[in-house]
Amino acid sequence: VLAVRDAGLLHAAQDLSDGGLALAAVEMAFTSITGIALQGHDLATLFGENQARYIVAVPQDAVPQVVKSETQHGSVAAQVGTFEGDSITLAGETRRLDDMRALHAGALSAIVS
Repeated sequence: VLAVRDAGLLHAAQDLSDGGLALAAVEMAFTSITGIALQGHDLATLFGENQARYIVAVPQDAVPQVVKSETQHGSVAAQVGTFEGDSITLAGETRRLDDMRALHAGALSAIVS
């Protein structure tokens, strides 16, 4: 992540330790008001709460450079999806970003009501 930041390519980053890849990506989508499509991952990969793993948002044309740079610095890096559009796609299911934001925002109030 530091090499990506130092190259001026980092738009956003989130650790995967709380909710895994899926939750981190969705939270980034909510914050940026941009859809996310994660490519063909099983549920364990999507929701595994691994330590010392991050999702980073970089320009699409910089992905090969970022993967190469991170690999050279001893990290494992791969493109797992894209930020685009107005929907969220996880494990082959697509929902509108606005609908998911409303569901997310209403979940806590529903629990404590």
